[in-house]
Amino acid sequence: MPKSDHRVAQLDRSIAQLDRSIESRLTNYESARRHLPEVAAYVRVQRTLMADHHPEGGRWGALCLADHDPMMPWPCDGVRKFDSPTAYYD
Repeated sequence: MPKSDHRVAQLDRSIAQLDRSIESRLTNYESARRHLPEVAAYVRVQRTLMADHHPEGGRWGALCLADHDPMMPWPCDGVRKFDSPTAYYD
């Protein structure tokens, strides 16, 4: 594998790893608060926002496809907040 292809594969794995981390946090949050009626709606909104905040062309450092002013490289601040444990505190 040429050096540049290996780098792209590594970055794609990094994106997938961050997505898995965020999904795990959301799933744990939802599971722990399943008894609260508003939790399902909150998790749906969070997953929709995550879908909006992905890198152009699936590349780390590419522009985030969400509506930022000014445009930001991925992972943007929003994605970093999604991966923060404190984002899921009540």
